[in-house]
Amino acid sequence: MAEFMGSQSIDAEIDAALSSGQARSGVLVRFSEEGGALSGSGPKLGQGDVWYHDNLKVPGARPSGETVQIRVHSPNPKAPEGTYSHRHYTIQINMKKGLYRLPNGTWKMINYMTPDERAAAHYPAGN
Repeated sequence: MAEFMGSQSIDAEIDAALSSGQARSGVLVRFSEEGGALSGSGPKLGQGDVWYHDNLKVPGARPSGETVQIRVHSPNPKAPEGTYSHRHYTIQINMKKGLYRLPNGTWKMINYMTPDERAAAHYPAGN
């Protein structure tokens, strides 16, 4: 087995990510153009505190035929201190009606979520 310089620190980072609950494996979302062509806003730069934002719209992705939006944004300094979204890129999956997808697969309006649910609705975006 080969040893790589710094491998202990990489192992420690991986262990920390896995034990923090922030790392997940598996498919987060799977979609196709079956319900219609994908569209979105394209990357937006320089939009206030959140300097990077992108939207992808997936028509017909919900069983009821509704369009789902997959959004990515840069760290949000207005997110509560200590949340992942405050200092890291996140992904949100939501519908135009204001419903956000939670990790357990349920959908809820963000203004009716607990602080923990709001944090959970912002998935780590691989940074």
